[in-house]
Amino acid sequence: MNTRTKKRIAIGAGLIILAWLLFFDLRVYQLNNVLQDDSEISNYPYTFSVESFDNGVVTISSPRSGKVSATSVLRAMSSELRYEDDDSEKMVAAQKELARIQLKVAKLITEQDDVTQVKWELDEFWLRNHGIQVF
Repeated sequence: MNTRTKKRIAIGAGLIILAWLLFFDLRVYQLNNVLQDDSEISNYPYTFSVESFDNGVVTISSPRSGKVSATSVLRAMSSELRYEDDDSEKMVAAQKELARIQLKVAKLITEQDDVTQVKWELDEFWLRNHGIQVF
């Protein structure tokens, strides 16, 4: 390998490392680890994910929103609920469990010293991948 090729490889590697440093947010990674370290949250069928951290405000993905019915989300998460009526005991219990887990996610994140607020962002990508239309 000649000197010119080595320089090109070094410059290319340097640009890749620089791009990674610019776009990688260590705090987002750490906050996601907080969620993953909780077995109840990490074993839930939906993976709640910290998307951003900006001056104490944390944005977390969620499958819940006024734009999408909770029952359609729960049916996508669990084949056991696929044919349940919206007001069945199983569906109501699943809705309460989703709300409880989401509250636990918010609590774990807001317990961090540098977090002042949690904002939720609808996970449209997950919804579309599970055949749920977003309005």
